[in-house]
Amino acid sequence: MNLDVVPLVPEREGVTTMVGDVTVDADVAAAADGCDAIVLLAAEHRDDVRPVSRYEAVNVGGARTVA
Repeated sequence: MNLDVVPLVPEREGVTTMVGDVTVDADVAAAADGCDAIVLLAAEHRDDVRPVSRYEAVNVGGARTVA
């Protein structure tokens, strides 16, 4: 399961994408349902992210949500 804020384009064989946000408990719970493990790679890493508070929301808040 791939959880992302945008659909995976092009789609990849064998990969299911759920559109959602790593900072939203319900999205993470739905994506994790039935999974044996989670690999968290979500991050805001560009220099032009606005608002700047999005860095902490995704990078720190997202990790808390997944944990």
